[in-house]
Amino acid sequence: MLNFRNLNIDSSYPVTNWGFEGILTVLERGGIKEWHKLYKAIVMYPYGKVADELEEAIEATKGGYLGEGIADLFYSLLKDVRNSALD
Repeated sequence: MLNFRNLNIDSSYPVTNWGFEGILTVLERGGIKEWHKLYKAIVMYPYGKVADELEEAIEATKGGYLGEGIADLFYSLLKDVRNSALD
């Protein structure tokens, strides 16, 4: 379980409760369990609140130390999921 620094919740809560800060923490310090929960949330609602917050968190990591890592992977996943939703 991943603890969020500035939130009164942890990663065991539903992804919809994480918000921007929680999603950013998952991109920076999360593991496969948290990434899977995030992925399932964007597959379920590719244009929903979590997907939008993920997009913001990805943008916030640009130029940061994450580089070509998990943020880039989630950018690709989000793009693919959204394109599939349009088909």
